[in-house]
Amino acid sequence: MEKDMTVGNPTKMILNFTIPLFIGNVFQQLYNMADTIIVGKFVGANALAAVGSTGTIMFLIIGFLQGMTAGFTVPTAQKFGAGDMRSVRKTVGSAAILSLIVSAIMTVISMVGMRWLLHFMNTPDNIFDDAYRYIMVICAGIFAQVLYNLLASILRALGNSKTPLYFLILAAVLNIILDLVFIIVFHMGAAGAAYATVIAQGISGVLCLVYIIRKVPILRLTKEDWKLDGTLVKIQFGIGFPMAFQYSITAIGAMMMQSSLNILGSVAIAGFTAASKIEQLVTQAYVALGTLLLKLSIPMMISMLVQALYNVVDSVFVSHVSESALTAVSLAFSLQNVMIAVGVGTGVGVNALLSKSLGEKNQSRANATAENGIFLSLCSFAVFFVIGLTCMKPYFYAQTSDAVIAQQGIQYLSVCCIFSLGLFTQTMGEKLLAATGRTYLSMISQLVGAVVNIILDPIFIFGYCGEALSGTTGAAVATVIGQFCGAGMTLYFNTRKNPDIQISFKGFRPSAKAIGRIYTVGLPSIAMQCVGSLMTFGMNLILMAFSATAVAVFGVYFKLQSFVFMPIFGLNNGMVPIISYNYGARRPNRVKKTIKLAVCYAEGIMLAGFCIFQFAPRQVLSIFAASDAMLAIGIPAMRIICLHFLLAGVSIVLSSVFQALGNGVFSLIVSVCRQLFVLLPAAWLLAQTGSVNNVWWAFLIAEFVSVLMSLAFYARINKTTIAPLYH
Repeated sequence: MEKDMTVGNPTKMILNFTIPLFIGNVFQQLYNMADTIIVGKFVGANALAAVGSTGTIMFLIIGFLQGMTAGFTVPTAQKFGAGDMRSVRKTVGSAAILSLIVSAIMTVISMVGMRWLLHFMNTPDNIFDDAYRYIMVICAGIFAQVLYNLLASILRALGNSKTPLYFLILAAVLNIILDLVFIIVFHMGAAGAAYATVIAQGISGVLCLVYIIRKVPILRLTKEDWKLDGTLVKIQFGIGFPMAFQYSITAIGAMMMQSSLNILGSVAIAGFTAASKIEQLVTQAYVALGTLLLKLSIPMMISMLVQALYNVVDSVFVSHVSESALTAVSLAFSLQNVMIAVGVGTGVGVNALLSKSLGEKNQSRANATAENGIFLSLCSFAVFFVIGLTCMKPYFYAQTSDAVIAQQGIQYLSVCCIFSLGLFTQTMGEKLLAATGRTYLSMISQLVGAVVNIILDPIFIFGYCGEALSGTTGAAVATVIGQFCGAGMTLYFNTRKNPDIQISFKGFRPSAKAIGRIYTVGLPSIAMQCVGSLMTFGMNLILMAFSATAVAVFGVYFKLQSFVFMPIFGLNNGMVPIISYNYGARRPNRVKKTIKLAVCYAEGIMLAGFCIFQFAPRQVLSIFAASDAMLAIGIPAMRIICLHFLLAGVSIVLSSVFQALGNGVFSLIVSVCRQLFVLLPAAWLLAQTGSVNNVWWAFLIAEFVSVLMSLAFYARINKTTIAPLYH
């Protein structure tokens, strides 16, 4: 039943529309989850790995088609809202024809190029045939996927989100039944799961078609409705293909990550597949909730997640060189994190003040903030250039007496510091884009840099460019090249695609006033993150008393936890300009609503991370070629440390709230107390028990204290800063 969404209570209407869509997204995930579970249970680990290895390809193809069909039906919703039923039918007919054409092209391209793509992604030989058969069936069934997604989008365009849900639930149940029949009864293996998915999806599409024919008379098309109109086609392609690209762009980075993972073999693929399905199920809420916060934050969340790939991918490949190389990279991380802290912290100050200036319509101050921010990023590079030339040897030998580990670390970190111009310029450029609401451009910059890094990592690390650029040195070279590529993208976007700021260095003079405003907000953020580096340095010293393996485990954990924390930092990057803008515009209700939503989303992300670390630690550690000794320490470490995830979302979000409202010192106090006055002393005391497993409980103790302090400071800032805006 179609529904007029221009009348009635907006809140009730949004909930009535969104909840079925959210549930539908969950059941959409059940398709692949059912395949994964049943294949893993009844066929075996290799078949599970085969299905998992094609997941990112499915993500790319199906995501593209979902975005395209959703975009094609946007004019349908517009015409329905305007009451123009003739044009509604015209848009439906045009969308159907265009979807048919694109589906045919996608089917041919995907099926012809699939064997090459699987080889390009390093699919292991022992699972290649199963993976090929599975994904080829999926590609052959593209028409079934498009049929359901197009018709479901049409019904949603008419305000009916419940009917597509009912058919999707039915199809999900049917998929499970067919999975069992094809796999257990007919012994069709991984291909059977693919046939089940395609058939179930096709049936849900047919049911949508029958429903429309029988129950939606306004969509009974005439011969005239099937004639393509050039203007309408241009509009639909103009909406459809950007949405398709947006839906599928994330899959490109995921495919590169999958390609790297495939090198590690079918066992690692199977473990990663099982863990990722849980994460996908939990995060479906973000798909359905189309708020401003998510619009700004999701690209930044993706960007920060991609940012985490830099060091993680380095560690993954380096771990296959030797455990000492992995330990060296782990020891380098605390100083490397100081670089990131300086770049990001300065950017946070620029972001908050630039957003506030734009909210107050003060263009000259906004321009001055941007120009001085760029100047400060160049100054930061100069400082770390000198550090890279002079301080590497004493830094590493303060942490270890092992000459092999120290030398590998010096090689890695020297390159990262001396060539840090890419890091600082990329970070500042991304903050300028985020402050003006162009977080999707920041995301693209991050993706470009990360993809370049991921491609170059195995080339350099494994010596394909010569012995001098192999090992840890190669990892660093790949990282800085990726950073320079990302920096180039931000330069292009800010000069060509960002009209909200006008950057001109003609006659430029550094402004002490502007720099002071930037660092009033940014210095607490820098100090807060540097405190994290000091904590890492101290933990390395505590753990080295047990073994170098314990240090490697902590290093791996710290890299992996970035996949959980970085999306929240990205969420915060989207939240800060919203809060700053509305604070400048004196809209306290919008400020508080944004904070509440951000906390909810952050806790959801943390829950997903908790599940992965708690239930799949062995599989995660196996990505880093973990030895038996490393697994013995790492598995209990992961399970104990991840308990603090359930609390951390609140304190992380509130930390950025304090910064956005000009009270960054609160964030600094919480961070210092958590990491220096609670975490390190607790870890040292627990280390005196003689068991390294006891040390990990310090993280939970510290997080509990952090949350209590954050809530106390928020109560104060709510009273002194937010409440007065009501008057």
